[in-house]
Amino acid sequence: MNNMKCKEISSPYCIKVPKIYDWINKTAFINLKEEISLDDKIESDFLCCEFHIPCSSEKKTTLWTSSGIRRIGGSICITFCGCGPLEVFINDRKVSSVLDGSSYIATFSDIRSVEVLCKGSKNNETSCSGEFKITLHYDSGLDCHFTSYKDIAYVDCFLSDCNGKPIGIEDKCNLDCHVLTQHDQRTDIHLETKKGDISLQKVDLLKRGYITVQAFNKKNQLCLQCTFPFSKVETVFLCAPPGTEIECEITSVDCKAYVLPSSHKKKCVDVIITLLICQSIISVADVKLEILANTCEPRQDITETCPAPASPRDCSVLLSKHLPS
Repeated sequence: MNNMKCKEISSPYCIKVPKIYDWINKTAFINLKEEISLDDKIESDFLCCEFHIPCSSEKKTTLWTSSGIRRIGGSICITFCGCGPLEVFINDRKVSSVLDGSSYIATFSDIRSVEVLCKGSKNNETSCSGEFKITLHYDSGLDCHFTSYKDIAYVDCFLSDCNGKPIGIEDKCNLDCHVLTQHDQRTDIHLETKKGDISLQKVDLLKRGYITVQAFNKKNQLCLQCTFPFSKVETVFLCAPPGTEIECEITSVDCKAYVLPSSHKKKCVDVIITLLICQSIISVADVKLEILANTCEPRQDITETCPAPASPRDCSVLLSKHLPS
């Protein structure tokens, strides 16, 4: 049932909707050539972060800890300011007490954890602050290695983050398609077609991410893994007048890797990586549309009518029927 009250006279109204000016599906090819050392099983990494911990705390704060990585060595640097002193613990053992405005620098052959504890009085300070830097050298963790190019049975490659962890194409943090050309920098290109002259705009796009290559031996064991960054700038021509935004989405990535013996280093191999990237590129802007519509008012709510409850009988009448005469 529809009891809404609508005026018969239509009035113009404006609504804002996205309009697609141009839309293309385009493929991009990226070729990489990298070199891998077969002898190097030691990986290196560098981490840097700021920390803020409570003053006069009884509980240590962990700045870094290893997780399943063996044979870790390296150096640390802790710069401190606050309500100190700041106590530094390496592998759960106190190694230093750093005063306000000072730094602690040391090198260790075995690092499993780095913790700090702020023992100062609160006073006007509410937290101890500082900067933590650590340079790590660690075993890759692989149980096998190659002695020559002939030991490699096959290789595989996939999209990853900078640490070699596999990702999907929806991961915008590690797989990016970025517009480089600003709105006022788009150059017009005039083309003649069967339907007449058209104007397109020149837009530069940057695609970047990481590819991880894995090498296996003849026993199907993973013996080598390396991660490489990739990037490419390409130019596309779109109908993208002033006011439009460019939306670039990577829809699929196909990766293939090949290994070849190095031409100048005996204990190295050359890795050839080919990437086929499919992308959807849209030029879009919000536009206002005028439509005719009727003004409506809400209907009245439907309520059910229930009969009134019956009045209770008079007790004196009921008793009189049962009294002896």
